[in-house]
Amino acid sequence: MLKQFLKSPHRAFIFDCDGTIGDTMGLYFQAWNRALKDVGAPAQLEWGAFCNNGGRDFAASVREYNDVNGCNIDPRVLEELMEGYYGTFLPHVRPIKQVMELILAEKKRPMAVASSGLRVNVAYILKHLQLEKRMQAVVTREDVIIDGVAYVKPKPHLFLEAAKRLNISPKECMVFDDSPLGIEAAHAAGMECFQISHELWDLRFRDRDIPFEDRS
Repeated sequence: MLKQFLKSPHRAFIFDCDGTIGDTMGLYFQAWNRALKDVGAPAQLEWGAFCNNGGRDFAASVREYNDVNGCNIDPRVLEELMEGYYGTFLPHVRPIKQVMELILAEKKRPMAVASSGLRVNVAYILKHLQLEKRMQAVVTREDVIIDGVAYVKPKPHLFLEAAKRLNISPKECMVFDDSPLGIEAAHAAGMECFQISHELWDLRFRDRDIPFEDRS
């Protein structure tokens, strides 16, 4: 399906990571809800809302959760718990097959990753999937912090920084992203974007317990 893009006139490909390269969304969902349980939250996160907020600033997502559920959870506390769980789940990550096939088949264009995630997690996913040498640039939330604020999706900064590092103009880049916020960010950056369907995700970890593993 995605190999059709090998004939694209675009000079560079830029990929989101979670839910696009790595099949991680079920892992993230479990990590979110385990963290919510640990802080005594009144309700678990719903799958649909979780998918629609993919790539969003974490603190903004927690503030929205607080408003909806009438609580006052500290985003910093919840994020630390969530990232702790997510880190132990990452050894279970598998690639999105069709995206992996495209990346491995591409021999001419430079490619980059632009993710709202933490650098340590993105780097682990790429190494785990043996893709780190395929990417000429990797941009994460730490790279777009301005005055203490991470300018993540739906803002265009991640994609613009990736294009800058590839030395390719934004209009000549093709973005692959799964989330509505990622698509909005790509368009704001002046780039075309292909949405990775959620139907490609393996959701077996969404609905059952995930064993903890050492990711070292």
